[in-house]
Amino acid sequence: MVHLTAPESAAEITAGKQPVLTSFASDVYALAASLWTAATGDWPLDYEAVGIDRKSAGPIALLEAIGERTVPLVGTEVWPGFQQVLKDVLLADARNRPSAAELADRLTALGELGR
Repeated sequence: MVHLTAPESAAEITAGKQPVLTSFASDVYALAASLWTAATGDWPLDYEAVGIDRKSAGPIALLEAIGERTVPLVGTEVWPGFQQVLKDVLLADARNRPSAAELADRLTALGELGR
């Protein structure tokens, strides 16, 4: 799924690097994007903000925009605290992204705050 591709992976794909290997950081990006989609019902990236119709644009156009980090996150927040944790992951460079366990801890802490 193009929409779950980490920016660093998208940049490698559009540069023609083969094979593109996943990393723990790119997997955590995909996890955060998947969680965002499950919580909101929409992909986290606002393609329309940069003039891209995600339904008619081909995958390469989407990957180029993702790889160049020109697509902002959507502004709609249905679960602000949850989405803020995910935003931190989605906006971080690969080297600064938390591990899956750290992401889980941050999300768990949200639930503990509400108790």
